[in-house]
Parts: sequence; structure tokens; C-alpha cells
Amino acid sequence: LILTGMYASGDDDPNDSDLDNFSSVDVDISGNYSVIYFEPLTDDNMLSDAPYFWDKGFQNYRLKLEYITKFLSRKLKLALAGGYLGTAEDVKWTNWDGEKREDDYIGTEIDGYLSYELYKGLTFNIMTGYLFSGDVMDMYSEEDDADDLYRFTCNVRFKF
Repeated sequence: LILTGMYASGDDDPNDSDLDNFSSVDVDISGNYSVIYFEPLTDDNMLSDAPYFWDKGFQNYRLKLEYITKFLSRKLKLALAGGYLGTAEDVKWTNWDGEKREDDYIGTEIDGYLSYELYKGLTFNIMTGYLFSGDVMDMYSEEDDADDLYRFTCNVRFKF
């Protein structure tokens, strides 16, 4: 059982001369925080090297349950995680009807992981995530009600 949390500060007023948000040149983020936003399974295709949402920062709190067993004399690892995603500062936008909106809730994410060692050094991996979209995601929708997001990825990895 693993409890993780991440907080990156955000800028509360992008129009003033103070830059209050966390900024990084290169910080590789793993799927320990979010499969939807920080998918790490395909190492060279990371969605983001930045642990924040624009200049508004990022906060994430999640609980992960891992289970490792010997299945057919090889290692099988299963995991399930769920957590909260939000920004450190409110995101402000005007919806398609001209109403001003602001919120910091990105959504709630449920993730599943499977890793099976086929042979020594050769593993088959699956990672999937589902985001129940929150109000911040509504700014991307013309109907002011964002669809939920999901992601599925798999690989076969040989380490030598």
C-alpha cells in the first residue's frame, strides 16, 4: 500500500511582475502520479516533463495497492491506484456562453498496472488510466461539460 503526494506551486496572478509558480528545465515525472498526464511506460514519448499544469501548479494525492506473486514460476505484478488531481491556484476562463469560471479541480483518476516477467530481463507491461474530469477540464468543452479521459498503453521491454 503506497500513499503519494505531489505539490508544485502556482502563480496566482499571471499579470503582475512576480513569477510565483514552480518552473523546471527538465524533471522527468513517472506514472506514480498520473497515467493520464505523466505516462512513463514508453520512455521516449512522455506527455510532459513538467510536474505542473500551465502556470497554475499541480497537486496530486493518490493511494496505490500493489500485489506481486509467482504465477507460472514467473513474476506477475498487479497494481491499482486512485487519486485526486488539481491545480495549486484557480484556473480562470470564460466558457462558450460568455460566463466567467474558475476552479482548481482537474479530476479523479483511477489507474491499473500489470507487469509480467516472460523471461529474465524480458517483461510485458500494461498501464491504463481513467480520469473522471473535473471542472477545470470543462474549459476544453463547448458544452461546458468535459468528457472523461482514458489512456491505455503497453510494451514489451528487454533490459540487459
